[in-house]
Amino acid sequence: MDIKKMLMKESSQEQYYKSHPDRLSDAYKKIDRIDYHGQKVYLFRLPFLNKNVVQIRKDSRFTTVPKYIHTNINLNYVYSGECTYNVDNQKLVLSAGDVCLFDTNVVRSKESLGKNDIIINISLSHEFFSHDFIVSLQSEGIVYRWLLAALSAATNNHDNFILFRTNHDKKITQLFQYVLEEYYGYTPFSVETINAYMHVIFVELVRAYNQNKSGQLLRLNQRIIPDDFLRILRFVEKNADNYSLSELGTKFGYSTSYLASIIRKTSGESFSDLKKELRLSKAANLLITTDQNINEISDAVGIKNKSFFFKEFEKRYQHSPAKYRTIYR
Repeated sequence: MDIKKMLMKESSQEQYYKSHPDRLSDAYKKIDRIDYHGQKVYLFRLPFLNKNVVQIRKDSRFTTVPKYIHTNINLNYVYSGECTYNVDNQKLVLSAGDVCLFDTNVVRSKESLGKNDIIINISLSHEFFSHDFIVSLQSEGIVYRWLLAALSAATNNHDNFILFRTNHDKKITQLFQYVLEEYYGYTPFSVETINAYMHVIFVELVRAYNQNKSGQLLRLNQRIIPDDFLRILRFVEKNADNYSLSELGTKFGYSTSYLASIIRKTSGESFSDLKKELRLSKAANLLITTDQNINEISDAVGIKNKSFFFKEFEKRYQHSPAKYRTIYR
């Protein structure tokens, strides 16, 4: 199957938009328009998403999309050309190969796509993100933190997004190609294969995110995180146990108080709380992947006070270390 040729072919809907510029589809009459934080937005629902875990479609060209939110996590991949979203009066311009991951309540509009602008819209249910998959990302703090915020029912702040600049990564491009071939050339086990490919895509996006020195964009804890701050946080998350806050300040040329504020702004936590969370994450991983006893694990992650370790671990993971190991091993 020639995926590119199929995607480039104009649908009847696209031909209609092309001949009726600036006119919305009649389908919008059937979509709920709600008042969200003082803005009138369309609410895009996918009632059957949970059955399939992943749903894929090509965005229509030659038409704009007025302000909207989704009821699910939404991944947008630029197959070719470019795409411009408007989020809080800020333009997000995505180029070929870029991927943007939106949480459910990100209010955004989309500018009209041209002939060569092919955008693949992938809707993901919460069921897609299994616990084991989330645990596997613990060592990659930023994306792990984003997913935890997106999947948490305990927070009302679901207006975060993360933009991955893949720089035409060949592996990521090929993986999306495989996903599209499975989706449009449906055969037995295509659903399972697509889900497997999507998990690998997430891992590769994390790799690309950590390797790129600039161009990424993240909104977390209701604020845009500057790229320089993200690089600092990545270093802190990898090396928190090896440096004091003042030593880190010296390394990056910031005062201790200013660096502390950077860490709080980017992670939502103090330096000491971040260090504790990183140690607990390492402990959770060791519980699943090794045969070390719990006291050895507590020592290995640098928490010598055993009662403190047990108390904080249960508060963080809702299970004692022993039960956590039993459930998730």
